[in-house]
Amino acid sequence: MQISKTLYVFDMDDTLVKTPKLEDIISVKNGEIHSGDPVIDGALKKMLNSIKEVIDNLNSRRDRNKQLAGLKDNVYFQKDNDGSFGLYKNNIPAGKDFIQLIASSEVISEKEKEFILKKLDFKDNKVILSLFSEFFQTEGTVGVEINESVVKQYESAKNKMIVTGRTNGIRKGVKYILFNVIGLEKPNCGLFLYEGSKGGIQQFKADVVLDSIEANGWNEIHFFEDRGDWLDFVEKCVAEKFPDIRFHKYLIK
Repeated sequence: MQISKTLYVFDMDDTLVKTPKLEDIISVKNGEIHSGDPVIDGALKKMLNSIKEVIDNLNSRRDRNKQLAGLKDNVYFQKDNDGSFGLYKNNIPAGKDFIQLIASSEVISEKEKEFILKKLDFKDNKVILSLFSEFFQTEGTVGVEINESVVKQYESAKNKMIVTGRTNGIRKGVKYILFNVIGLEKPNCGLFLYEGSKGGIQQFKADVVLDSIEANGWNEIHFFEDRGDWLDFVEKCVAEKFPDIRFHKYLIK
């Protein structure tokens, strides 16, 4: 009879801990949007400057007199009643045509366009700020409120690891929040943070699990994750390489 060797794998953001919302981190004061975190604020400033560059160039072609007078459109974010951060131009909410304007601009590079558009979303007929990659590149946005039902599973698991898409550059801060501020028990099978490996975060997570299976001979995996596509991807990778392993997936909502 085969002895069961079981590993429990836990994602961090929106699985073990609840990720703060944009409105918990960002505020608007005197027309300026900021968080107090240099990583987030630097990204927002860079994005807004690129947007203004597109608008100013458009105006210079359309209205020479306005350009000579030194007048520029006021482009800014504003916190709306629904808690979202809407993009405005001269007190008017930016619409869907604004997204197309950025995408078709000849003033900025394709990389700059991608940098802007990945930070925007279109909701309720307006352009709003969405969660963006730099938000997850600082320990200042690691949640301190636990998901009690998942943490209960975590605490009862004998063999466990935490695998997060947070970058390895903030390892020290992540460890401090998880194990000192929140007080979680350190996982005996490791804390793994993303190192920019080929294939993206889902491949990174799959590789961590596969490496642990090879090193420890696990025959049963329990995986907790808030993204269903990543859950399915890891399950597929494990099944392809270790078809006899029992894989249990838990989608956290």
